Amino acid sequence: MVILLVAVCALYLYVVNDAARRARVLESFELGPDQRWTVYVGIVLFAATTVSPLAVSLLPYQTFLIPSESMEPTVLPGDHLVARKGSMSVDELESSTTTRRC
Repeated sequence: MVILLVAVCALYLYVVNDAARRARVLESFELGPDQRWTVYVGIVLFAATTVSPLAVSLLPYQTFLIPSESMEPTVLPGDHLVARKGSMSVDELESSTTTRRC
């Protein structure tokens, strides 16, 4: 997944760089004032919609908010938990049974 993300970003940077080089060669081509800000908005929207969700999904931890009383008395409604993604072995599970209250 990380390799795919790096490849897509590299391809995107290559395309932008190639377009900029070709635009400099053409003497008659120049972005107008209304086109410049739209390019920047497009780049920001691209980064916000593709890179940010992928970066968050690649994090090794995820936070949870307990919404109901189904796990009382161990976990109370409104408690915040941080869980490590991925599988755990039995030894890791037994050693991580400590509970901390904030």
